[in-house]
Amino acid sequence: MTETQGGMAVVFDRELTKASSAPEAFDVIVIGAGQSGLAMGHRLAQSDVQFVILEALSAVGDVWRRRYDGLTLFTPRTMSALPGLALDGERDGYATREEFGSYLESYARRFNLPVYLDHRVVALEQHGERTFFVRCGNGRTFTAPSVIVATGPFQVPKIPAMAADAPNIGHLIAETFRAAAIRDRSRVLVVGDGASGRDIAAGLSRDHETFLATGKPRKMLPERVFGRSVWQWLRVFGMLSATRKSPIGRFMARADPFPHRGNALKDLARMGVRIRPRLTGLDRSSASFADGSNQQVDVVIWAVGYRNDYSWIRFEMDQGEGSEPVPGLFVIGRPWQFGRRSSLIAGAEPDSNIVSQAVLARHRHQISRHQGADHKHALNRKVS
Repeated sequence: MTETQGGMAVVFDRELTKASSAPEAFDVIVIGAGQSGLAMGHRLAQSDVQFVILEALSAVGDVWRRRYDGLTLFTPRTMSALPGLALDGERDGYATREEFGSYLESYARRFNLPVYLDHRVVALEQHGERTFFVRCGNGRTFTAPSVIVATGPFQVPKIPAMAADAPNIGHLIAETFRAAAIRDRSRVLVVGDGASGRDIAAGLSRDHETFLATGKPRKMLPERVFGRSVWQWLRVFGMLSATRKSPIGRFMARADPFPHRGNALKDLARMGVRIRPRLTGLDRSSASFADGSNQQVDVVIWAVGYRNDYSWIRFEMDQGEGSEPVPGLFVIGRPWQFGRRSSLIAGAEPDSNIVSQAVLARHRHQISRHQGADHKHALNRKVS
């Protein structure tokens, strides 16, 4: 079904998955309908550009609904809303994965954003200096002079090579972990003690013998300071917007702090989680740790971060911290793009404002250039 409101087509099914013989042309193509892509759509919808948002999954918000059991957002609701629509619920509370997924879907409908579902981009090519060509897995193709990559910072989970050394151990990833996938009374090792790893270990400790392999020392912040969320203080004092090369940014990158929400190592130990140092190796059915100890395990859950995957972009691009790695190709949501906030939901609103201004400035420049070329052509015809 395609809903049309206010002149904008909102696509929430597979109706448009048939391949067309010619590519569809837009002014701007947004790749990804997560929080960054939708925030960009909201900004673009307030202009005169013709744009489309291409989403690989079957429903807006599924990228969050598929995340691990028990996930709640990193930041409170007051800092997790997109421009123009509040996130319902306790202001200083944390939305669940299902709640935030539904919020994103409601957001797309509320602002009549042109989202094409089941449109996984498999190739982005550059045709000449001024046109990008997008090919989707369902056969549809699109062209535009500007493309915004909004696929987010969490693309491909990292799984160390040592996983191949343990064929007798089950391997899961934190991103899509489900507790039901683990047999009763299993010995489970969670590798990675960031917020996700700690959440998963805490949830498993009720029914399984659970181990947590830690890494570098973590800086834990109090959840509230003087009655306000610590995230609000970090924003007020510019710690979320500081660039990575600034003194504050270097501290934030090194410490990688996150709030204490009952998930300090001593709290996990009280729940029954057995804390281990860094994992150094796996064999067929056991794990080795930096202190020389070993432990028999049945399942390993990898929570050691993510890597970018831009293999579908068929030309060279700068993967640094800028927002326009190639003229006309914009990115949003990359870690440390504009500061620590950029990989957080809290960064979607301010970052989309910056990137949208650059996109629209390019669009206006192209219109002006085309009008100038048309005027020159008309004069030449009149002279001849």
